[in-house]
Amino acid sequence: MQILQLPFSPEAITHDGFDIDDKGNWLALTRTAERLHLWSAGKPIGVERGISDAMQIDPALAMVRAMGPQALIVTHRIRRRGDINAWIVSVADGAILRSFSVGDGVNDALILSDFIVISYFDEGIYGDTRPAKEGIAIFDHSGAYLWGYQSEIDDAAMIDDCYAICPAGPNRIQFFSYSDFPLVELDVERRIQTKTAVPKWLHGCGAITSLGLTTFLRGPYPSKRAPQEARNGVFALNRMTGKTRPAGLVPGSFVRGLHNGQMLSISEQRVGVVSFGS
Repeated sequence: MQILQLPFSPEAITHDGFDIDDKGNWLALTRTAERLHLWSAGKPIGVERGISDAMQIDPALAMVRAMGPQALIVTHRIRRRGDINAWIVSVADGAILRSFSVGDGVNDALILSDFIVISYFDEGIYGDTRPAKEGIAIFDHSGAYLWGYQSEIDDAAMIDDCYAICPAGPNRIQFFSYSDFPLVELDVERRIQTKTAVPKWLHGCGAITSLGLTTFLRGPYPSKRAPQEARNGVFALNRMTGKTRPAGLVPGSFVRGLHNGQMLSISEQRVGVVSFGS
């Protein structure tokens, strides 16, 4: 694991407030009292009163994703339909460039070459906001809603809760959803998908990452083949052969799949990146 040297304690990071782009540059959201602060290139961005003052969001529910010279900040929950809960900001000065709504119950956000992909957990999917009901919603980089997975894709996988999602190419994603748990690779640009069956003992994994023909899944439900002590275990699934193998451990209270076979691990003591080989 590559441990990142940060100018603040990992305890200050919001629940999902850390991201690393494919060049190794990181962004972070930290909270002090009720304020939220964005960090880029190892330095806090000059927002005097904290970004959360302008956004009126709960810092504990905020996530950040890198968008080159910009950053996407999203809150997981909204109070009323149509509430703004996504902001694109400049990483140079923290200025809010665009704001929009992505619906309630946000589970994760991905930045692709041409799209923003939002996934949802069950409170959003079975709530009353349209994008969330899709399970996965696609936006352009300006924040305009384009299409939803359930409405657009033939033979769409059932998504009661999108447990894990990761980028799988410039405009591709993979996701793993409750309750049937197929592994789905979705070409967002062409709007076509490929499903891969996953052994039942791997159901429930909360983080995935993809490299070539291999998908790495972390933390399956406890079972005879994947017991409770393997909850931090990572297993490699070859999508062509269907064969699996142990690939290592990724400890951490919060783990999320990144690009190119990497996983982000955050604990109270450290932030690290684990890289897997195909």
